[in-house]
Amino acid sequence: MSIGTLAMACLVLGEIDRISDFLDAGTDDTGLLLDRESLPKRIDRKRTPKSSSKSQDNATPIDDGDDEEGVGF
Repeated sequence: MSIGTLAMACLVLGEIDRISDFLDAGTDDTGLLLDRESLPKRIDRKRTPKSSSKSQDNATPIDDGDDEEGVGF
């Protein structure tokens, strides 16, 4: 069924305001379920190669802004 046919039926029945209910993706339970199933189960970070111990000795510590509680503002 096309959207035009559905809109015309709603217009004839006096329910033109219900078209927004049909098109609202947030209320589409089937679509939301399909989207949730297609999400990845795990997210893997790209691994960086380990550097040699010589380069780690000369490296300065990087301040990433995190404190002991894990908050970094």
